Amino acid sequence: MNILSILDFASGLALFLFGMNVMGESLRRLSDGRPQGWLGRLCRTPLRGVALGAVATAIVQSSSAITVMVVGFVNSGIMTLSQSVGVIMGANLGTTFTSWVLSLTQLGGKAGLLSPAAVASVLAAVGIVFIMDSRTGRRRDLGYAFLGFTVLIFGMELMSDTVKPLAQNEDFVRMLTVFSNPFLGIVAGALLTAIIQSSSASVGILQALAASGALTRGAALPIILGQNIGTCLTTLLSGLGAGKNARRAAFIHLYFNVIGTAATLAAVGVWRLFGGLAGYLSAPADAFSIAAMHTAFNVFSTLILLPFAQGLERLALLTIPDKIKKDSPVQSADGAHGFDGYSILDGRFLSAPMFAYSMARAAFFRMCGLAEENFGLAVSGLSGENEEARQKLAENERLIDAYEDSVRSYLVKIADERLSGRIYALYSAVGDAERIGDHAAVISDTAAKMTGDGLLPDAETLGELDVCIDAVRGLLRDSLAPPSAGDDGSAAEPAREAVLRLTGEVSRRIVARMSVSGDARCGICLDKIISSLERIADHAAAISAASHGSDGTVHERRRIVREDAAFPGEVEKYLHKYALPCAKG
Repeated sequence: MNILSILDFASGLALFLFGMNVMGESLRRLSDGRPQGWLGRLCRTPLRGVALGAVATAIVQSSSAITVMVVGFVNSGIMTLSQSVGVIMGANLGTTFTSWVLSLTQLGGKAGLLSPAAVASVLAAVGIVFIMDSRTGRRRDLGYAFLGFTVLIFGMELMSDTVKPLAQNEDFVRMLTVFSNPFLGIVAGALLTAIIQSSSASVGILQALAASGALTRGAALPIILGQNIGTCLTTLLSGLGAGKNARRAAFIHLYFNVIGTAATLAAVGVWRLFGGLAGYLSAPADAFSIAAMHTAFNVFSTLILLPFAQGLERLALLTIPDKIKKDSPVQSADGAHGFDGYSILDGRFLSAPMFAYSMARAAFFRMCGLAEENFGLAVSGLSGENEEARQKLAENERLIDAYEDSVRSYLVKIADERLSGRIYALYSAVGDAERIGDHAAVISDTAAKMTGDGLLPDAETLGELDVCIDAVRGLLRDSLAPPSAGDDGSAAEPAREAVLRLTGEVSRRIVARMSVSGDARCGICLDKIISSLERIADHAAAISAASHGSDGTVHERRRIVREDAAFPGEVEKYLHKYALPCAKG
């Protein structure tokens, strides 16, 4: 093997890895994080987990990406440890899809116009048209997926063409024969996969080497087994710094492949002992036989280990046992609400930008729930001192501030130009939610001061304030919840306008009463409360516009609603719904 052959093989390898990376990234963008979402919501049984894991991996073309996401799900509490077992098995099955696609290169000229090279050339032309025709969007991602596939195929063929003449090279044949030793083959396969961080890519390289005809199936099998073990490194690394269950999920992936490898070697050994498989294993390997052995191993491992899914879970629990450890104050407080909003902002999800964005939205709406709760706690103080409510409000306020920092920091890490508008809108909405919490705290403090100083408003004023509070509470209920089907968020703006008119009228009445009583102290406190109600209504309308839009033009959306001919009529509906009592005198 001369230097030119080595360079040709290296060039083919570079093209192959580059094409696989481009195709994989494009497919992940095309999927918009939906496969990951399926895993988080639908894996209720091990068998369903296997099916969904296989499908998701086939779509995104990376078992490592799926298993890393599973670690993130377990770390976030979205998925239990037991649910992760089936998904991990399914991810191993799904990765075999790539090897079958790559095996098509073996058809070569036999297939004529339907050969992989011919098909790839057509796809390349289509891909270029899609890319040139669309600057962003799904057509552009599809175009890059086609180009990635084309580069992958040509890289695969270049590697295969380079090694074919080496069948007569004694040194090359001797090197491949070494891998007939199961231990050496497993180590070689594991190291190769660990280096390039992709079992699909390492299997593809093995398929290219098989084109020489010097690699027997018996030598290829241990390498395939090692490749499945090597892919566990990525998952184990992703578990570093994560919670115990996340690290346990990573070990389940390792144990599945190690036990599956041991069981496969034992089964092959027994079969050979009784005279079977000798002819099959001694025959030269090709791309199809490697794909078949890769699939057979994963199917066999899944079939024998799926009934013992709980055993794998217990093994992981023994590996990383529980220790008594107090949660942090913030986590404990948030956990009391039945939802851990921090952990779902897992860095592992950033590899799927759309899914990461959906997790940020989930955390944001949890933050909104706390802000809405604080509003209720704040206005409850207008009827008298409630120290328990004030303590709860202060606790929630600390959580809201922590959410603001966490969600905003997470949003800036999501790298996807298609989501830039949505990210900007959500980033701004997070600030609005935090400001609602601040104004709720102002209302609470003001109400406490009024109670402490004996500045209790009269029954008439309290009745008028209750109407304003009910209007704001209704606006918060509709604006701070996740959008429902058929809701375009246009109702928030007229509701806000109605609140401003109500608070304006109540302010006028309070000033009129102050001029009669001559005591301005209570009126000053009430003005502060009314101002906070107006600010809360404004921030709620902004959140509604942001959560219902997708392009980040929040102010423009609000302006269009206000200028609509139906806007005055909608405002009147809200004023009728929240009618102030007639002023006395």
